[in-house]
Amino acid sequence: VWAVLITTLSYLPGLLTLHYSLQIKHRSKHPLVALYTPSTFPESGLAPLRARGIPYQAVTPLQPVIGSGGGVDPRFALNWTKLVVFSLTQYSRLAHLDADMLVLGNMDELLDNDALLLHRGGEKGGEGKGDEDEDEIALAAAHACTCNPRGFAHYPRDWTRETCAYTRLEKELQQLLDDGQAESSSTNLEREGELNGGLLVLRPSERTWSAICTYLTNTSTSASTSTSPNQTTTTKISSKLPFADQSLLSDLFRGRWRVLPWVYNALKTMRWPGVHDRLWRGENDGKVKCVHYILTPKPWQEENHDDVGDSRKRETTHQWWMDVDLERRRWERENGVPSDGW
Repeated sequence: VWAVLITTLSYLPGLLTLHYSLQIKHRSKHPLVALYTPSTFPESGLAPLRARGIPYQAVTPLQPVIGSGGGVDPRFALNWTKLVVFSLTQYSRLAHLDADMLVLGNMDELLDNDALLLHRGGEKGGEGKGDEDEDEIALAAAHACTCNPRGFAHYPRDWTRETCAYTRLEKELQQLLDDGQAESSSTNLEREGELNGGLLVLRPSERTWSAICTYLTNTSTSASTSTSPNQTTTTKISSKLPFADQSLLSDLFRGRWRVLPWVYNALKTMRWPGVHDRLWRGENDGKVKCVHYILTPKPWQEENHDDVGDSRKRETTHQWWMDVDLERRRWERENGVPSDGW
């Protein structure tokens, strides 16, 4: 299955348009399940999901308790709950998508290719701290872009263009795309960098979930657990995990994750001049499978969200989202989805 975490109503527009782009526009054969947290996502938010036939499932929030000096960016406070996807063993294969993504092409190969999470000939599993079988990769993901184009002072000091995986891999990844290959080679060197948690392909298992929980416990100064979907699992986290779940997965499974090409998690900032526009040139727009709208504002938060808005003032990738969102709304009117303001 595909899965998307929804913790607040503010991301519901993103989820609905993500669902439309994945299931309706690009006809994925796999369902998208909305994972919601009852303590933060109101009951009123479930009605729009039901109206559009989107299955949903309650999950237990995983919320860190950050003391003074804690290093987790407040923007990612709710992202910890994304880690619960590793515990959903009722699904044999799962790909998690962030709600601020837009699908531009069918990506079913990520769920259909069993070899994606298996080691290949000549590969080594690395020295990850998880306890997976030796022939399995913990997860598949694309690299994070560590260029920090907005110059955020609270980002790690080693997050620079010079250390960014895409700076090192621009030529190789471009050649792979030109050759029509589905995924990047996965040497241990490539898997040493930071992954981006926007798109994760994984095989849920008790073993992997246990490794994550053990890591959290060992990294924390205190921890408590709960099995109720209406209660919160709290953990006091050290400053070594500035990007929450993303930092945890990068560290815990270092050297043991499959590198996906950037086209499956195309960060909108990569298209900015001077970031990785050499990689994401205009002729490559058609090769992108999924755009990730990191940072703010999100496309649905911008003004003039209507047919007559001045699109010239918008980022190109934001206009893509606006166009698909308007297409979704037209499709819903034509197919009898009740008008609910979403």
